[in-house]
Amino acid sequence: MIDSPAARLALHLGSLDRSARPRAGTDAASGVRRHIRLLLFVLLSLCVIVGNVTAAADEKYPDRPIHLIDPYGAGGANDLFGRIVGARLAEALGQPVIIENRGGAGGNIGTEYVARAKPDGYTLLIGSNGNNTINPALYPSLPFDAANAFSAITKLATVPVVLVASPSLPAANLAEVIQLAKTQPGKLAYASPGVGSTAHLTAALLASRAGIELLHVPYKGGGAAIGGVLTGDVPLAFVVISTAQALAQAGRVRAIAVTSITRSSAMPDVPTVAESGVPGFDVASWYGLLAPAGTPPDIIARLHAETTRILRRPDVRQQFLAMGAAPVGNTPDAFDDEIRADLARWAAVVKAAGIRAE
Repeated sequence: MIDSPAARLALHLGSLDRSARPRAGTDAASGVRRHIRLLLFVLLSLCVIVGNVTAAADEKYPDRPIHLIDPYGAGGANDLFGRIVGARLAEALGQPVIIENRGGAGGNIGTEYVARAKPDGYTLLIGSNGNNTINPALYPSLPFDAANAFSAITKLATVPVVLVASPSLPAANLAEVIQLAKTQPGKLAYASPGVGSTAHLTAALLASRAGIELLHVPYKGGGAAIGGVLTGDVPLAFVVISTAQALAQAGRVRAIAVTSITRSSAMPDVPTVAESGVPGFDVASWYGLLAPAGTPPDIIARLHAETTRILRRPDVRQQFLAMGAAPVGNTPDAFDDEIRADLARWAAVVKAAGIRAE
């Protein structure tokens, strides 16, 4: 004898159906009401069955390894944040979290891979402002819709950027840098890791907001860019705060201003760009966890809950702070709103500055 929720429901409905048949002489309207009640019962019962099946499927997640895609090479910031969070996420979920480095095309290859992956919670992306919000402005023909290809889970961390100057530059603060740039339009140079990098776009945004014209000198990588400042070949550069802190403490550069809206606890004596004469200026590199669009809300909620719990752990916070990063852990909706705002901002900066990917 078959015993299942569906079979029991069928037997029960059969008995209801027999009891709902109007007897001879009963009012026709009464029979119609019985059939309406029967129909409502059937619909509600089906909802319960579907809900139980869905809940059972969600309770099984995850039942196999999760692949966390880093769209850049091993050893970069995406990779480091991914490994810190991924190891603890594996403990929390009871399944391995495998870090896969799928670099290439400025992060577009790995990002596209996740955008096209099955939305089942087993392929996730360590996103960043670079591959998720700057690249779409630089590469208008990307094979995926950056604004709608992902389901945001949470922002992991923000990393402030600092404007540093060669000690030989005759400018002690941002106001003096801006004034110097105005006296020699297009001649005051800054180094960056390359065209379209966060440093490049941050400088372009600053130039636009401050009404100045700077000379962009792109290098091949962040190490080469800061090397240009250390040798005196280029007077300015925007670098991540961990690099700026180490070099400033050694007296090899002068920290001019931090680009985040508030001062960094890593360099509390360095003023922000906003308080140095460019109101509202707020730029920071960010790193976050995303899934392919269409991933079930229950899975997004589970991943969000576990990840934000990880970000509150003292050992994780200490690791992030040592990298000059501030842990975040916002809601999926808040993270999605920030991504959309970033997409609009960088698209405007790229268009205004005429920047093109190389």
